[in-house]
Amino acid sequence: MMAPLDVCFQAMERDERVVCEIEAQIADLEDQYDSIIGCDIVVHGPAARDPKTYDKTNGLYDVRLVLALPCREITIERGQTADADVYTAVEKAFQAARKQFEEWLEERHHLHEAS
Repeated sequence: MMAPLDVCFQAMERDERVVCEIEAQIADLEDQYDSIIGCDIVVHGPAARDPKTYDKTNGLYDVRLVLALPCREITIERGQTADADVYTAVEKAFQAARKQFEEWLEERHHLHEAS
């Protein structure tokens, strides 16, 4: 990854174990896909309240993840990853990112075949 990993915590203390889990998830993604050029992550604690997602995330951990690729960004918004366990919320965010990454690669593959 060209840019340094940026991990922020809102409504909770910074947790180095969570940062280590995020770093492991990023390393796994980079092993599979070499086109990641940046990653920003915000881990929202259970007390973080957003009026748009309040009903879905009240009292739960949630993660917002943005992966920068050469020609686009993959964004996993809050509300998609809410869970009572912070590690599960992180895992959900990376699973969703992998799915979007695969869809993007498939789309690129079809575009190259068509040309």
